[in-house]
Amino acid sequence: MLINEAIVVGDARKYLTVLLEPSTAADARSVEQLTEHLRVEVARVNVDLARAEQLKDFRILPRSLAVERGERTANGKIKRNAVVSAFAALNDDAAIAKHVRRG
Repeated sequence: MLINEAIVVGDARKYLTVLLEPSTAADARSVEQLTEHLRVEVARVNVDLARAEQLKDFRILPRSLAVERGERTANGKIKRNAVVSAFAALNDDAAIAKHVRRG
């Protein structure tokens, strides 16, 4: 498995983007290999979705989500609002290249 978590964001945007937390297995792949694999998987998922529900873009998070940063609960569940806030720059296309491996 190459992805630990997938968080869909789309608030106040024209389209949906999915934030992807890579697994340690993903680290063994080159950025190009990982990006291409994820592009294929997102396209596969989109086939079963209505147009308004389709994921138009994805971002690979530069680090794992952590309890210490308030992005996960003590039992490992994602705190969605905290993740969206922590990676707010992902919603700004000009800042994306500085903060994530682009998908």
